[in-house]
Amino acid sequence: LYPYSEYGAASRNDPSRPITYLTYTLNYHFSALNPKGYHRTDILIHILNSILFYSIFLMLFKAFCAESAYAGGLTAGLLYALHPAMTNTVSYVFARSGQLSALFLFLSFFLFLKSDNQKNKGLVFYLFSLLSFILALFSKQSAASFPALILLYLLLANSTTNLKRSLKKSFPYFCVLGLWLLIRYISFGAIGDIEGTGMLWNRIDYILIQPLVYLNYLWLIIFPAGISFEHSLLPLNGLGDPLFFIPLIYIAGMIICFIIFLRNLSVQDRKILLFSLGFFILFILPTSSVFPTTAPLEEKRLYFSSAGFFIAAGWALQRFVSGDFYKNFSVKPILRFLFLTYFIFLGLSTMGRNEYFREPEMVWKDVICKYPGHSRAHNNLGSLYLNRGNSLMAAQSLFSALATDSESPAAHANLGILYERYLNDLPSAEKCYQKAVELDRMPVFPLIRLGNMYFANGDDRSALNYYDMALKYDAFSDEAYIYKGYLYLARG
Repeated sequence: LYPYSEYGAASRNDPSRPITYLTYTLNYHFSALNPKGYHRTDILIHILNSILFYSIFLMLFKAFCAESAYAGGLTAGLLYALHPAMTNTVSYVFARSGQLSALFLFLSFFLFLKSDNQKNKGLVFYLFSLLSFILALFSKQSAASFPALILLYLLLANSTTNLKRSLKKSFPYFCVLGLWLLIRYISFGAIGDIEGTGMLWNRIDYILIQPLVYLNYLWLIIFPAGISFEHSLLPLNGLGDPLFFIPLIYIAGMIICFIIFLRNLSVQDRKILLFSLGFFILFILPTSSVFPTTAPLEEKRLYFSSAGFFIAAGWALQRFVSGDFYKNFSVKPILRFLFLTYFIFLGLSTMGRNEYFREPEMVWKDVICKYPGHSRAHNNLGSLYLNRGNSLMAAQSLFSALATDSESPAAHANLGILYERYLNDLPSAEKCYQKAVELDRMPVFPLIRLGNMYFANGDDRSALNYYDMALKYDAFSDEAYIYKGYLYLARG
């Protein structure tokens, strides 16, 4: 373990997610850099998650409503398995932490439900549930909401609410969470998302944008249109901004309608719907709170939290098929056809989204198509063209990136590479690198590029100075040490 607060620590790997990186290590051992092995692993994890979620739905329905719900379970499971919003987690190899965390959380909850229903082997299931929760925490930190979910389930599932029993049974999960938070703080120097510090968003801006973010998440789940690898949202102009109070009014209206709807339901149905709502909120909350992270809206955060929404969808389908309207023989074929068509649509949409991940150029072009002012997408596309030697397309993309965000350090650094490598304009390249150093809170890359320029021109003193400056920002920078070694070797 090394201090997570050190500059550059997060650029190599996230030491708070050792289980995730262990799987990458195993993938590399068996398939090196062949992407097929990584993608097969991700697909397998997603299949396991879908099966576990289906089983959990059946157990929840049994616990809350004392009845079987195979139609609802199949609906919920298929929604989870086929929804195109899952592609950014399943198809993007680096997002595996979300999948692994979900796998261990689903398994932990499954084992917990088993322990709650069985007397003889209850303790064994309970202990393995705790172990699975620990593995989830060391896969991704968003698993920290799980103890609250356990407590919510216990409070709702008990026929007579027994707060003392619920707290007692959920207490070990909170103890594990507390110990994990302590270890995280001592080892890594912080509890929240360190990668999010120094980003565009401060806490107030991050909180103000959340009503709009929640509406976007609901839209992406219900109507999977506008799905994108990255989304572009800008900070709002205070409480008077329409993008703050209009979404807030919508959410307030939905809450009122939900409360009115609940009043017309049985106690059992109210409980399962409240649980589904709590599930969704609890696992969106860690990244929609006072802990700013790298971006306010990311579809990857729906991978586990959307299961709460799908529980409600499964409940609705189960209640529909058990109603008198569906039992009408003439209606059944039509409704089955509509359901089948919808799931085919989801499957085809997911396949279409997966195609983008075959080619990085398609991913970033799709982001630009949806968000023309997305500077990072333009820059990443320019970087891709640079690596392919297409200097003209690279120049167009990088100038577009700077047109939308003139203070993008990455775009300035990549433009410096363009001037240096393809146009042989060293003064302009140096100017771009210096601008990137000025703008970047961790300018390791542009400092190394400056060192390489001076190294190539025979100015060893200046080159060493820039390499040493890079190492001050990141004492573990492999590149800085390698180029510094090259310089010493070249000069004997």
